[in-house]
Amino acid sequence: LSSQKDDYPITIMTGHSVSEINLSPYTIDYTAIEIPEYFVVISEGGLKKTWKQIQNLPKSCKLFIEESLELPETRAQVFKLPFAATAKKVGRLSIGIISLGAVIKDSGMFPLVAFEEAISRFQDPKVAEANINAARSGAKMLS
Repeated sequence: LSSQKDDYPITIMTGHSVSEINLSPYTIDYTAIEIPEYFVVISEGGLKKTWKQIQNLPKSCKLFIEESLELPETRAQVFKLPFAATAKKVGRLSIGIISLGAVIKDSGMFPLVAFEEAISRFQDPKVAEANINAARSGAKMLS
């Protein structure tokens, strides 16, 4: 089961975009995420919007961040990854899927092939192919 809560400005493709995603094998009665297992930052706008949260992340949290960004002090386990450079190679609009591929690979919450199957079922074949390539590229960052 999953829940998702988004926060983004009304303008298109500018400013921050924040998504809280909760995945669980059990019913999700409370959708807020107080202690995240993973925290991903892929842009300057997202970093600015979540600066205070990052400062308060526990050491149990894995923070995957675009390698070009400067972090505040945090107790989280930090992994600087080339999300932007990878997106330039596989498609600039794929940076979110790239980061999700990295999280799926690291967490082992489910096999990457299951994510690829979901992408294939619900997207146009051409879009699905691009997104599967992006997810695989993200997973390779942690191989």
